[in-house]
Amino acid sequence: MQLESPPIKVLAVEDDPLYADLIRHLLRRDRVASYELRWAKSLAEALVVVESELIDVVLADLHLPDSAGMDTVSRLLERGGDVPVVVLTGVDDDQVGSEAVRRGAQDYLVKQEVRGGILGRVLRYAIERRAAESREQRRVGDLEAAYAELERTQGMLLESERISAIGQMASGLVQEVKNPLTLVSQMIDYLDRAVLGAETIARCDSDIACR
Repeated sequence: MQLESPPIKVLAVEDDPLYADLIRHLLRRDRVASYELRWAKSLAEALVVVESELIDVVLADLHLPDSAGMDTVSRLLERGGDVPVVVLTGVDDDQVGSEAVRRGAQDYLVKQEVRGGILGRVLRYAIERRAAESREQRRVGDLEAAYAELERTQGMLLESERISAIGQMASGLVQEVKNPLTLVSQMIDYLDRAVLGAETIARCDSDIACR
C-alpha cells in the first residue's frame, strides 16, 4: 500500500477573513495534494510563524494592515529563509507581479483569477522551483569550495616546487664553490711540500751532517 504524502503546509497572509476562507475552500477541493492552512492577518503575525514553524510555502497579499507593496515580499523572504513566496495582488497588473518575482517571489496570482486547481498548482510549482534553486545554490557552493581547495593545493605544490628548486640551486652553488676550494687546497699542499723540500735542501747544503 502506497503511503500518502504529508500535507503541504501553507501560510496565507491575508487580512480579509472571507478571502482566507476562500483559499481554505479551494485547497480542500484540490485533488492532487492535501494542504494544511495557517492563517496570519498581518505581516507581523506572518513573520512570527515563518520563524517558529515549518512552512512549505507562503501565499501573501501585498496590502496588509502593517505592510504594503514590495516591502511585504522583501521582509518575508528575509525572515523566511528558503520558504517560497507566492504573491496575491488585487489588481490585474503584470508589472506588480513581475516586480515581486524580481524581488525573489516564486510567482504571483491575481485574486480575481484564483479558482479551481490553479491555486494548488501554483503553490506546488513554487515549492518545486525553490527546491531546485536551493539545489543549484548548493551545487554552486560545492563547486566554489572545490575550486578554492584546488587553488590552495596548487599553491602548496608551487611552493614545494619553489623550495625544491632553491635547494637544487643551493646544492649547485655549494658544488661550484667546493671545486675551486679543493683545487686551492691541493695547490697549498703542493706549495707546502715544495717550500719544505727547498728549505730541507738549503739546510743540508749548509749542514755537514746532511752530507
